[in-house]
Amino acid sequence: MKRLLSILLFVAGIQAVAFAQTTGELKGTVYEEDGTTPIPFATVVIEEGGKMVTGQAADIDGNFWLKNISAGTYTVKFSSAGLPPVTYNGIIISNAGITSL
Repeated sequence: MKRLLSILLFVAGIQAVAFAQTTGELKGTVYEEDGTTPIPFATVVIEEGGKMVTGQAADIDGNFWLKNISAGTYTVKFSSAGLPPVTYNGIIISNAGITSL
């Protein structure tokens, strides 16, 4: 019985290492130029090499939180109807971390 328990714990340990977090997150709020007025439902898109990786719409308060992004350097684009789009280049997403923008 002890041997079976030891084997199960060993296998569980291997699985934990194999599935160690290799992704990060991007979190923030989209504001107008004044820096105080949030933009509800603005579109947030993450691109790598000119191709979309992921994206979502901000909530009613302009907040967004993109999860499970592979570690790397990305371009982040914000857009909303009636406003000029904004692009940030060189945004670094690190493993097991939250990048604020």
